[in-house]
Amino acid sequence: MSEVRWLVGAHTERRTLGFIGEPRVNVLEARSAFRHRREKRGRTAHCPDHFPRSLGIGDW
Repeated sequence: MSEVRWLVGAHTERRTLGFIGEPRVNVLEARSAFRHRREKRGRTAHCPDHFPRSLGIGDW
């Protein structure tokens, strides 16, 4: 779970011009990085197929 949180944090973009809008997750980059790490290590019980909904990043 901490790895997923780290990946989401690493792919979160700041507000436009520092004050417009809200921070947002670049989902394409986050999913790509997640898949790359999972394939590199081999699929384990610690690597779910999707991000948990409890992180609030929407449905996949």
